[in-house]
Amino acid sequence: MPAAFVYQIFYDASTRAAADSGFIPLDNAQNARPDWAELWVILSFLARTELRDDAYYGLFSPKFGLKTGLDSSFVYRTIERAAPAADALLFSSFTDDLALFQNPFEHGERVHPGLLDASQQSLDAIGLKVDLRAMVTCLANSVFSNFIVANATFWRQWHKVALDFFHFAENDPRVGKIGLLANVAHDRSLRYQTKVFIQERLATLVLTKSRLAAFVPEELAGFTRYDIGHRRLYVTLDLLKQKFLTTGNQEYLALFRTLREEHFADRIAPAGG
Repeated sequence: MPAAFVYQIFYDASTRAAADSGFIPLDNAQNARPDWAELWVILSFLARTELRDDAYYGLFSPKFGLKTGLDSSFVYRTIERAAPAADALLFSSFTDDLALFQNPFEHGERVHPGLLDASQQSLDAIGLKVDLRAMVTCLANSVFSNFIVANATFWRQWHKVALDFFHFAENDPRVGKIGLLANVAHDRSLRYQTKVFIQERLATLVLTKSRLAAFVPEELAGFTRYDIGHRRLYVTLDLLKQKFLTTGNQEYLALFRTLREEHFADRIAPAGG
């Protein structure tokens, strides 16, 4: 297996004690910028770390196991299985949402109204050319919560995009007007600014705009956490998007939209609608 440095961030004694012992503890007890959640920690790590070209790196939040149901043993087995052919290994939580929505930004608009426009205006401002309403992603090029283990090539590309977004959100006078600083609910008891939910979707942009090879474990790609009926639907939805991405045939995208409307109209309807 290639060298792999997979860290898990902790904030205090309780999150340190609850961390997966197979991951490397990453101390964020000072939590200098809680308004950025894990982004500040990851940026700080990359700023002080010289990445090895022959190694893989992951920087997980304390909730990795809770959200994914996966542990460090599974992560390391996946690295051994997929490397070095894959540039990035994706361990997303909520793979059903990745299949059900056209892309994670559409999903973000459903759960955090206003996120799509705020994202588009931010990306336009930093010169990242992408039409978020037209973008189509599948499990092979999208990820939630920065639950990704990747080589230095990926992290260098991600670092540039994340820094550009960070500096825009920190310094541009337009950020309040476009909604980056709006507080939105998260996990019922927490509230974060919209910028936090945008930053966790930046990895998807890197994957979609690059030629990097990604690997998704079959346990996630097969939606094995779900009952057989939903599993078939999610597999079909994701496959239709994959077919559209490889062929450009709009019929696949039309079938995707029809299928999800037939079975999941309530889940894709605007929040509060």
